[in-house]
Amino acid sequence: MTSDKPGKCPTCGMNLALSPKEAMKRSVTKNYNCPVHLDVTSHDPGQCPKCGKKMNLSPKEQMKAEVTRRYTCPMHPDVALNKDGICPKCGKKLVVQPQKN
Repeated sequence: MTSDKPGKCPTCGMNLALSPKEAMKRSVTKNYNCPVHLDVTSHDPGQCPKCGKKMNLSPKEQMKAEVTRRYTCPMHPDVALNKDGICPKCGKKLVVQPQKN
C-alpha cells in the first residue's frame, strides 16, 4: 500500500510509515531548525513556533553555503573570488555575493 499522506492501511489497519528513501529526502530537505528545539525543522526561514527564536540553517546547509560563498567587488561585479580580499582593479574590499535561491 502506498499513499502520499499519513494514515492507516485500509487492508490491515497499521499506521503507514515513510519509506527509507522518503525519510532520507525529508531529513535532507528540512534546511532550517530551531537552536533550542532541535526537533522543530522547516523548509523556510522564520521563527520557531514553540519559542519564537529565529530558525537557523542546518549544519549541512551552513557547510554548503561556506563552500559556495563568492566575494565580489561592489564596483566591478566581474571580479569574483572564493575568499575575502580586495579588488585588484580599484582596491575596494570585496563583499559576499548574495546567494541565488
